Amino acid sequence: MEKIPCEVIVWYVLPVMRRGLAVELLKKDTMTQAKVAELVGVTPSAVSQYLKDKRAKDIADIIEDDKMQLLVQDAIATSAQKVLDEKSTVTREICGLCNLIRERGLLHYFHSDDITVDDCLVCDTCDK
Repeated sequence: MEKIPCEVIVWYVLPVMRRGLAVELLKKDTMTQAKVAELVGVTPSAVSQYLKDKRAKDIADIIEDDKMQLLVQDAIATSAQKVLDEKSTVTREICGLCNLIRERGLLHYFHSDDITVDDCLVCDTCDK
């Protein structure tokens, strides 16, 4: 069954963005894992699993293009800083990160290891 882009985002992109933000927030601040979990909308156990690489992939393990990988990693770091500076919310930042993934045509990296970009029906429906 063909997946729609929003379904791919919920199943594959959202966990990676939450993981990225959680890890960045913990790097940049002395917040507890419980506080970060509350902000990101996951359980403290999920944050612990992010840190142990047991839950959700790191962006570096997904996007093969080094330039795009760096772009997304920088965007995640910037988003975390905006949240810490109280200039934005986690919800707003995650939406922005998902939009970045779609706008840059990176959705394909998240949902399939065995289909080419040319054959991907999900990526064909993205606004590139």
